[in-house]
Amino acid sequence: QFREDRKNLPRHYEANDLGNALEVYNYSHKVVILKGQEVATKDGHLLTLGSKKILKDDKTLGDTLKEAYDNKAIRVADHPYATIWNGIGEKRLLEFLGEWDAIEWNAQCIDLFLFPHFLRQTRSNELAELFSKKYQLPLITDSDAHLGRSFLGIKGSLEQIGLAYISFQNFGYRNGEDLIAKIKKIIRNKKYNIHKGNISRFGFLRWCVPLYLEKTFKVDHNKHN
Repeated sequence: QFREDRKNLPRHYEANDLGNALEVYNYSHKVVILKGQEVATKDGHLLTLGSKKILKDDKTLGDTLKEAYDNKAIRVADHPYATIWNGIGEKRLLEFLGEWDAIEWNAQCIDLFLFPHFLRQTRSNELAELFSKKYQLPLITDSDAHLGRSFLGIKGSLEQIGLAYISFQNFGYRNGEDLIAKIKKIIRNKKYNIHKGNISRFGFLRWCVPLYLEKTFKVDHNKHN
């Protein structure tokens, strides 16, 4: 995918594939894009950053955590208390307590009293933060923006990128493996700042309701293309 993305770069930009990250640069700026994946395990979602390869879905959480570790990825408990969006829940958090590099605080998890199922996400960020403090685990904030397709034509939430994020001091690195190792160390040592922001209710509804309907009624995309 990275090789294909290089064809779509703006004019005067170049790219260097590090294997687990992509450097995009011009004459004055450089941006490093980590290879990230939200893996759908049998037990819920797992966020990985900087894996050397794409991890397969539908394995157990334990097997996926091990595979991510073997590929030197950063392993994050992805919206663990938002079970409506396949968060793994507290039982799995505790079962694999020693495996987490961080717990996620998610910009998409807002107060939304529309359907009974969404009540489960209302306090999910608060619970995730309390868990991270109780067990002294790093908490990272992110937007959880997605690019997807829907039978209603909704493309996703890419415009929400940057609503929540972490920041840290710039540093040098030798290669992709060194880059991920240093970011992992920054996270584990909590040498970063968190920036919280939430999606608007309208913005959330615009992409999540079609997805919720697809999950509920198991809509086949191919029938709507």
